[in-house]
Amino acid sequence: TTSKGAVFASSVPMVDQNGTLFAVVVEKSVSDLVQEYQREHKEFAYFLNESAIHKLDKEIKKRAFKSYHDKYYIHASSYPKSFLEALKKVEFDGKLEENGFIKDNKYFYVYQKVYNSDGDFSGVAVVAEEVSGGNSFVNLVKNLVNSVTMVALGLIVSMLLFLF
Repeated sequence: TTSKGAVFASSVPMVDQNGTLFAVVVEKSVSDLVQEYQREHKEFAYFLNESAIHKLDKEIKKRAFKSYHDKYYIHASSYPKSFLEALKKVEFDGKLEENGFIKDNKYFYVYQKVYNSDGDFSGVAVVAEEVSGGNSFVNLVKNLVNSVTMVALGLIVSMLLFLF
């Protein structure tokens, strides 16, 4: 976390032709990720865990972060209120962690645990897509399953007609 809030950073070590070792660091703030996912009609959320939230300044923590599920914290003003309300019902340590995804009547959620540069667990990143959209992942899979089922039934009927 920085003055910009939570930031995802990745560094790639490199060596030039003179043997000089350096690193390329790529940073992306959580608020930038939220905006990028919203442009794709998806929602992104990042939850800090207890150990990560203790590293924040007390004033920032009190003013900006809300507790979720008694062990995660989220920068509430970065997200739409309707999405925050839906997230309250998602249990990260239950079916979501077990399956890697979960679906309710509004969103299809996937998540990834996030680790800091020391390898310590620091939070959870969640991506959600509304299931009601015509081009949503859930509807595309449902249509694919329906199509395969119809083709399979058609083949069975054709085989039965061929036998008689």
